[in-house]
Amino acid sequence: MPNQQKTIQYPRRHLIRWPLKLVARLAVKFLIKLRIENIENLPKEGPLMLVGNHFAFVDFVIILAKTPWLVEVLGDYEMPNVPGYLKWIPRAWGALPVNQGIASRHSLRAAQQVLEQNGFVMVFPEGRLADRPKNPVLSEGNPGAAYIALRSGPPILPIGFDGTYDIFPSLAKGRRANVTVRIGEPFGPFHLEAGQNRQERINEVHEIIMKKIAALLPPERRGVYS
Repeated sequence: MPNQQKTIQYPRRHLIRWPLKLVARLAVKFLIKLRIENIENLPKEGPLMLVGNHFAFVDFVIILAKTPWLVEVLGDYEMPNVPGYLKWIPRAWGALPVNQGIASRHSLRAAQQVLEQNGFVMVFPEGRLADRPKNPVLSEGNPGAAYIALRSGPPILPIGFDGTYDIFPSLAKGRRANVTVRIGEPFGPFHLEAGQNRQERINEVHEIIMKKIAALLPPERRGVYS
């Protein structure tokens, strides 16, 4: 009998996620100098897929701290750039693991199920943080977010994170980093129309998503989307 994936129920893990959100809020309040622009763009209801650049692990923590929802997050299964003493956070949260093979397929399907229940999903199209420079710029990313967008048709909310890469170096020097989070306007939904080439449409939507994220970053951080 073929393996069947269980339907993920949304929201979930209440007993651990609400305390984690409180910890994230306290950490953000006392460890960084955070400015959020256009917070009024946060919708009050789902479904919603959030997309953003991924310059540091702390991007994920800010989402936990500053959104009112129990967001499902797609994250790198191996977490190569997450400090060892902090890897328990995404594991305790229950981040949906992404890597090559079955884990990614199951997580993409789980994300679709959450959106079908009017839930909230966070995707970082750039994927893992490995080999990022100290002053990172936006990379081409991967089309997973575009795939979900076409399969589920949710509104998409772009977010630009700037300064998160400087948090740990600043703390090591005894100061708080300046971090800016810019929230764009929701866009979409997208659909695959009859007769359209599936892969070409995925690539097209991926390009739109990445340009929306780039527009929320300073010019020097936009990388290939400058």
